[in-house]
Amino acid sequence: MELDTDYYQLLEIDRNATQDEIKKAYRKMALRYHPDVNSELEAGEQFKNINHAYSVLADPAKRQYYDLYGTVFLGDRYQQTAEANRPFGRCMGKRRGMGRGCGQMWMWEEILRKR
Repeated sequence: MELDTDYYQLLEIDRNATQDEIKKAYRKMALRYHPDVNSELEAGEQFKNINHAYSVLADPAKRQYYDLYGTVFLGDRYQQTAEANRPFGRCMGKRRGMGRGCGQMWMWEEILRKR
């Protein structure tokens, strides 16, 4: 899928579409381009693109991220950002507290160890 692909345009819906409208549009497009129904060579690739667009727009968090940043950062960066936005998600653990990488605060043990 190209980076500049507009998922709303791919599903033929408005940007302010509701979840029900997204689901209806997905079902209509999926039926049109399903490889078992459509024998064109491009149908399989189009079907994959429609599935990916629906997976993004059906999830409210991914949809919000897509609306803000587009498809450029939607891959692995979305997952990293989603994990990082959990309060203390990756900071909690044995002896980690609010150590390095968790708001850039250092633990005293780490500071003294470096001297």
